[in-house]
Amino acid sequence: MSSDSRASGLEVGPATAARPVHTAALELVLGLFLCVGVAMDSVLAPRPEQLIHAAWFGVTAQDLVFPLFVVLSGVGLAFAHRGGLGWATTVRRSAVLLACGLVFNAVAAGTLDPETLRWTGELQVWAVLVVTVGLLHKVARGPRAWVAITGLAALLQGAFLLLWQSGCPDGAFTPGCNPSRVVDPALFGRAHVYIGGALGHDPEGVVALLGALVTVSAGVAAGHLVLTLTGSPGDSHGDGRRHGRRVPAYLLGWAATVTVAAVAAGQWMPAMKRLWTTPLGLGAAAFGVALLAVGLVVLHLRVPSRLDQLREALAWPFVAMGRNALLVYFGSQLLMLVLLTRRDEHQHPLANVMGDWVEGFALGHNRTGLVAVMLGLWLLVAAVLRSRRIYLRV
Repeated sequence: MSSDSRASGLEVGPATAARPVHTAALELVLGLFLCVGVAMDSVLAPRPEQLIHAAWFGVTAQDLVFPLFVVLSGVGLAFAHRGGLGWATTVRRSAVLLACGLVFNAVAAGTLDPETLRWTGELQVWAVLVVTVGLLHKVARGPRAWVAITGLAALLQGAFLLLWQSGCPDGAFTPGCNPSRVVDPALFGRAHVYIGGALGHDPEGVVALLGALVTVSAGVAAGHLVLTLTGSPGDSHGDGRRHGRRVPAYLLGWAATVTVAAVAAGQWMPAMKRLWTTPLGLGAAAFGVALLAVGLVVLHLRVPSRLDQLREALAWPFVAMGRNALLVYFGSQLLMLVLLTRRDEHQHPLANVMGDWVEGFALGHNRTGLVAVMLGLWLLVAAVLRSRRIYLRV
């Protein structure tokens, strides 16, 4: 999610001479997150338990990947809207995301059959969030407003889930008793939701979208907090006090507040990604905001000139990834999907074939060797795009 609001779609042009520290920090954190995400997705079976989505209750490392993308991208949306992101651009981007999500699902299914094509997905969730945040920016343009939106969204979602949970056997969600099992098939048709509705829920359906709204709102609040405290040049909403070096402390305070809310919500319902419950939405948001604070500390830290140059050189490839976060995030998933679902003449997944080929070059076992290849590939793609000043803005 790019924080440069001047672009709409694919931008080719000169780079900004001096980017604000908060923008660079967001790109750095996004880039590091994407490296971890690409590495996790590239591990071949048998995958460790933490790299597999929790079957129902509980949260694994894999469950946090998309929520972290949402909260960090929410920060970017705040930067974009305070920079003057237009409504027409917002709608156009959302439409493109929806179309790309359907293409992604068609590739996953191996067919364009409209009778069975899945309508929901991560790209679709993000598309709806982009429009929703845009609409809310018509009335909410500062950190206090977005803190209130985060709290209200969490309370409404939590109340809705608690009410539904109270009607389930033993007062707990099950695949046979949860709102997604009823709401999502009713809206889209059972054939058009996650695995045809066979598992009794849709992790990227409308019910999960409620939790995603909580997460993105916390990210947007963090973004507005940063801009207000720094009083960024040209930002009429900033207070002009230039509290740049205090921003990490304020962000950590917001992360701590959200964490307390997540723990409180967890007393009444489980944290789980399958329904994107309130504790998961708030907990992931707090983690993402804390990561942004760390990124700001790293870039604000005063060091000698030579170390500053080294820091800039080390950060360069990760910032390149962060500037094309959407492309790398969904592009890497699409590539691995193709490699895992397409087979050679011996019916071996192409991912395993590639892993064996990599192992032959002494790059390690095929499970870890493929990780190195995928990371290298996407770092190279991001570096080339950055060197040519080409960014996919959504």
